[in-house]
Amino acid sequence: MKRIIITAVILIICAWSLVGFGSLAPGLAADQPVKGGILKAIRGTFPKVIGYPPEFAPVDSIFALPVIERLSEWNEKGNPIPVLAESWKGDPGNKTITWYLRKGVKFHDGTDWNAEACRWNLQLQIDKKRLPDFQFVKSLEVVDNYTLKMHLTEYTRLLIRENYSWAMMISPTAFQKARGGDIEKSKEWVRRNSVGTGPFKVVDFKRDAFIKYVRNDNYWRKGMPILMGWKLVSFRIP
Repeated sequence: MKRIIITAVILIICAWSLVGFGSLAPGLAADQPVKGGILKAIRGTFPKVIGYPPEFAPVDSIFALPVIERLSEWNEKGNPIPVLAESWKGDPGNKTITWYLRKGVKFHDGTDWNAEACRWNLQLQIDKKRLPDFQFVKSLEVVDNYTLKMHLTEYTRLLIRENYSWAMMISPTAFQKARGGDIEKSKEWVRRNSVGTGPFKVVDFKRDAFIKYVRNDNYWRKGMPILMGWKLVSFRIP
């Protein structure tokens, strides 16, 4: 019986691949991007939490990446590249890290990405002890609307490269307004809803069932994303 189910899953995946990608239009090269379309896929693993980073398991953060962005990412050579931070400066002598944040970025709820939003997110993850090496953060200082300074008790380059820059940023306003200021109700709301700055928005999510993403038309990276949306469906073999 299990072999029949596995065979059926393979056939479904093949069929969905054809529907999702189809054939190229006449005259288009194979490596030429084509805008539009909905990516459809089946996943054997699925998230429990989609919008609350302090409770993310590894699988949760993977599914949140199209929606929630970080201060920086890594390129194929393992070097950090700017995302929500345009640049940063470490000062080993004074034990500080200064983040110069990207301007003109909006969360999906229309509120601004700025230094206060960055401070709120970092403090949230420090308070929940989910920011790697959180114990070295003495204080967070909002210098101006787009500059945040971290004051540390210890300093190493790894704090920037591998720890603090990977904090995932959600909308403080969406969290606070979700359930009228009730923190526990807000937590429950953001477990099932995701409000970030990324190229896609979550429009529907049911645990262990499906996720629907749609294109963020106001995404700060011009011309992106290419797809109009995603639909991911959970499928587990008993």
